[in-house]
Order: sequence, then C-alpha cells, then structure tokens
Amino acid sequence: MGLVAPLPCPPTEEFSNHEALDTIASHPDLFKVLTPIHIDHFEALLADHPNLVFVRSVCQGLHKGFWPFTNTHLNKWPITWDNSDHPLKTQAERNFIASQIHAELEADHYSAPFGPEIFLGMYSMPIHTVPKPGTDKYHLITDHSAGEFTLNNMIKHEDIAGVTLDNVQNLGNALQLFCCSNSQEELVIWKVDVSEAYRLIPMHPLWQVKQVVYFQGKCYVDHCNVFGGHASQQLFHIIMSLVIWIAVMKLLLYFLYLYVDNFFSFKQRKCLEFYQCYNKFLP
Repeated sequence: MGLVAPLPCPPTEEFSNHEALDTIASHPDLFKVLTPIHIDHFEALLADHPNLVFVRSVCQGLHKGFWPFTNTHLNKWPITWDNSDHPLKTQAERNFIASQIHAELEADHYSAPFGPEIFLGMYSMPIHTVPKPGTDKYHLITDHSAGEFTLNNMIKHEDIAGVTLDNVQNLGNALQLFCCSNSQEELVIWKVDVSEAYRLIPMHPLWQVKQVVYFQGKCYVDHCNVFGGHASQQLFHIIMSLVIWIAVMKLLLYFLYLYVDNFFSFKQRKCLEFYQCYNKFLP
C-alpha cells in the first residue's frame, strides 16, 4: 500500500471567484479559522512520521482551513445561491435551533449575525431538526444535500472513499492478542465520545462562504466542519489517524480504535485512576 496523498488546497480556479473573494475581503470579521488543537506542538510530535508531506498538508489545513475535496463548478453553477428556506413545524423545533445557534456563537463556530440577505458569492443550505430516538430532544441538521445546487453534489464519491471504521472484530482480535500473554489480567473495556468532534475542524474561508446558516431573519457564517457534509467524516478521521499515531508511537498506547467519533479500547483494571470530576475510575 502506498503513502496517503496530501490533502487538497482550494483549486486555483477558486481564486477566480471574485464575488466570494470580495465578500471575504470586505467582511473579514465573518470568516475565522480557529481550532483548539495546538498546531505547532501537534506538528512537532509528528516530526518523524513516515509521510511528512501528508502531515504538512493536515497542519496547513489546521492553520488555513480545510478544503473538503470539492469542485464548486465555477462558471457553471450560480455564484450566489440561497436555499435556506425550510419552515419549521413546531415551536419546540424553533426553540431548539435558537438555543443551538446561541451555543455555536458562544463556541465561536458561527460568525456574528448579518443579513437578512446573504452576500455575493455565498451559498446557504437549510437547517432543520430530527428527533433523538426515545427522547423528546432533537439533533440539529445542516442539510448539504437539499435542493438543486447542493454542496454535497460538489464532492465526487471516489474522492472521499476509503474511510475504514474500526469495529468489534478489531477489538476482539486485540483482546485475544493481549490475553495470550496476560491471561490473568482483569480488563475493562472503555469508550469515549470526542466532544464536538467534526466541529473542531476549521474550514477554509472559500468554503465557509458556502456554509451560511439562516434563521429568523439573520445569517451566520459557519466556520467549521459540519455534521452532514460528505467529506466531514473523512476530514475528521484523517486528523484522528495522526492523533492515534502519536498515541501509539509516542505514548505507547496500543490497541486504540476509532468508530465515527468514538475512541474505544481496553485497560487493566489495576491501572484505572479515580477522576474526581466524574466520580468514577477511568483509564
């Protein structure tokens, strides 16, 4: 198997999208590239990774924002497209989305509001909710597949193919291998959800300009990778693959696995530590 190719930057033709470039230049406060990852430290830990070209492309994405493998069909599709109209059915849904937008603003994932109209060069996709199974709560959905000129239709399947999710069989094989030489050890299987997951990944301003959210007369630029983008999982797993490499090669944390946005593994019970904030023993 060959080395993984470096991640793409925005194609050259994107820098001919003068409407989008003018909007970004005229309203720089709406476009931010932010991540909680300490990029320089992250890159230093990867200094002896066997695929440094790939590593540098990931770190450049963290610095400048990622491009989600898209062809925006410049000069064929509309320069500006507003497909945000999606009336919500209930007051409960409206209240939920209002609270979620407030949370995204607090996290600096959304720009300050503007509008009510989007600017030239922008695209706006609809947002809506789906119920969480077995509860009266909702998930917020950013629908990049709705309508005629959809963001997800800018992405070819072959460009994002190849994400392999770890599974119970991987865990079972690891347990079998470990127990061959540690048969008397009592083990604890653990799983942890990566908080905000995809939302920790910044997108390039030339993609942010396509990710405008509209709600109750106000527009917001979404700075981050969204749940619902065809390339979202690919980008998250690419970064997490480097996190796992650091964990294994630098910290000797073997048998670490990832499924969607959950890490999972096992640990000897005797090695658990008590975490006061959670009031329980954890690896």
